[in-house]
Amino acid sequence: MEETILLILKDEDPLNVSKQLLVADSAMFRYLIEEMHQVELEFDDFLAENVTLFITLLDDRELGNVVNGNFRELNKLAQVFVIDWMKEECRQWLKKKAECARTIEEKRFVFEECIYILRKWDSKAMMNVLLSELTHQDNSSFVLEYMTGLDEQDTVQIDNMIVLGGSNTEPFLRTILVNLEGKVKLDENLKYLLQQMNLALSFEQNKELYLEVYKTIENLPAISVGDMKFVLQLSTKTTSLLISRSESRRLRTTEVWDKKNLIGLVISCKKITDITDAVLGNKVTSVFVVVELLLRVYCIKTPS
Repeated sequence: MEETILLILKDEDPLNVSKQLLVADSAMFRYLIEEMHQVELEFDDFLAENVTLFITLLDDRELGNVVNGNFRELNKLAQVFVIDWMKEECRQWLKKKAECARTIEEKRFVFEECIYILRKWDSKAMMNVLLSELTHQDNSSFVLEYMTGLDEQDTVQIDNMIVLGGSNTEPFLRTILVNLEGKVKLDENLKYLLQQMNLALSFEQNKELYLEVYKTIENLPAISVGDMKFVLQLSTKTTSLLISRSESRRLRTTEVWDKKNLIGLVISCKKITDITDAVLGNKVTSVFVVVELLLRVYCIKTPS
């Protein structure tokens, strides 16, 4: 007679399952049944319908057409009982979902599953797959819809939403404004989002929204001195970044201009006074080009 194991289900009658079916692909089942000699296994952490489906899939040895509502627990069962082929098929199933996600609902489902995997098993692999698939799309509507519930989110969700939003800062500014409605002070999630997002880019892309955010924060009726100091520090840092970015762009433009005109300048500058005239006349502004011109004059005037 075939040996069976009794599975204790949540709110359902126990289920008799072939021992061989359980141990065939699972190191965990082998340990529990063959080494620990357990004849009953509790599955009260899972819905009975998902345990039944899990046993069916073990027999079929393929994932098949799993619906969204069953996926999380099936994946968890595959992970807990170390069933490698099912773990891989779950990964491929979710990857295909990520590749096909276009609507807000589709993106929300895949994002939540990837967040769950990241939290539960500290694995970023699936989240990385999702981000690589979605970052080339316009996710502004999804980001704004998802982050409307900022109060209920944690830093893991916020961090990955910022990555998903890419260089489009508008949905994050609008998220802050939506979440400031009815507030009397800054909460921790709002402060975290302000710290993590690119405020300098936000100012450059959406100056009016950026200023509206700061005006709204300034007018919070119960804002603390500490939060006012926090906002001032952010504003100062943002201003410094804006100045730095502006200077960097100016230098890059200057460098391009200098390189284009370097050949002509080298030919025309035969003595130091020519170089001086070029600098005073703003024909060259890069110190590196000046050094190169001086070396050129030196070479001309100094026999080898």
